Amino acid sequence: MEVNEEFNKCKILIDKIYSIYSDNDEMNSINNLEDYADKLSAHKILIKGAGHFNPKSNITKINEINKIILGEWS
Repeated sequence: MEVNEEFNKCKILIDKIYSIYSDNDEMNSINNLEDYADKLSAHKILIKGAGHFNPKSNITKINEINKIILGEWS
């Protein structure tokens, strides 16, 4: 299956898609992350200055995820 077909399948199967990313991720460029979100028609959530989301970047909790789960993110 082609990549675009996979993205389209995800959009059909998943009601709400969120893409949470940083503007200074050392593993992925912001352009690639935004392109990926666009291909999925995802709600984009940019967390400025967070780096790559892992303990090395001192990221142990992402408050935006709690807001999504609680229905507080539109």
